[in-house]
Amino acid sequence: MQSLSFQDYRNLTTQNGNPSKLFRFDNYIGNLLIPFPQIYHLAYFATHKDDSDCINIKIYEPSIIEMNTNIHHWIKSPHWILNIDIDYFFTEDSNGNIYQFVSDAYIQEFLKNIDSCLDHIDVVTIAMSPNFCGGWENSYRILKLITKYFNLDFRLKSLE
Repeated sequence: MQSLSFQDYRNLTTQNGNPSKLFRFDNYIGNLLIPFPQIYHLAYFATHKDDSDCINIKIYEPSIIEMNTNIHHWIKSPHWILNIDIDYFFTEDSNGNIYQFVSDAYIQEFLKNIDSCLDHIDVVTIAMSPNFCGGWENSYRILKLITKYFNLDFRLKSLE
């Protein structure tokens, strides 16, 4: 990889008709595959099947039912990067109201599965995504479930 300052990284834009930020919350993985097609060997994307896609990579999209029981079956080899988007646990109704659609018990089981394969995970990131969770309070409440489960000391003073 070549050297790139963080500011230069943030300012990269697409070169097609309407320039836009190259790396956004919804496209950074796919965009990394363009200049670095071998950067990922395999990817599992747990999405709401909302047209998320990546090119040139073997993708498996597990169902919501599989997510809290099968993670340890998928993550068996070392060097995984796990990105938890908290908005995965939320959905939007036809009136535009955003709400959590899985129980806290489901999330706890999901975390238990992650915990069972932590030895194979090199990096864990957590995206709070408050705009897709109905606000900071909802997102932070789920983040606190995660940090409590893994005994991590993390606080946002403005939300405590």
